Amino acid sequence: MQDLGFLAFTLPQVDILMPIKQPRGQALTWEQHVANQERHCRRRRIEHVNRSVKRCRIVKDRIRLWKEGVRDLVMAICCALHNFRVRLTPWQPMVESGSTQQKVVQQGSRTPQGRWGGVVSSRP
Repeated sequence: MQDLGFLAFTLPQVDILMPIKQPRGQALTWEQHVANQERHCRRRRIEHVNRSVKRCRIVKDRIRLWKEGVRDLVMAICCALHNFRVRLTPWQPMVESGSTQQKVVQQGSRTPQGRWGGVVSSRP
C-alpha cells in the first residue's frame, strides 16, 4: 500500500498496491471493484496499526534527535511496544453476560448492587 504523497519513494523487492481509479464516464469492472475493496480493508487495518503506534507521543511529536539511526530506533521501539500490547492483552468482552456478573459477585468484586456484591442499604 502506498500514499500518493510517496509515489517517488520506492524500495527494491517491494510491490506497490494502489486502488484502481474509475475511468471518466465508465464504471469499474466487478473484478476491479472487488480488488479495491480488498485493498481498502488492508489499508484500513494498516492505518489502525499506525494509530496504535502513535499512542507513543514521541512518534507523534517532532523528533529533535539528529544522531544517525535514532529516529529509526524510536520507531522500532514504538512498534515493539505495539506488538507487545497486542499479543499480551487478552480479548475482553464489551458486555458482560448474566453468568459473568454472577461470577464477579461471588469473587467479591465491585458490582452495581453495592461495593462488595451485597444489597445496598436504604439508610443514609
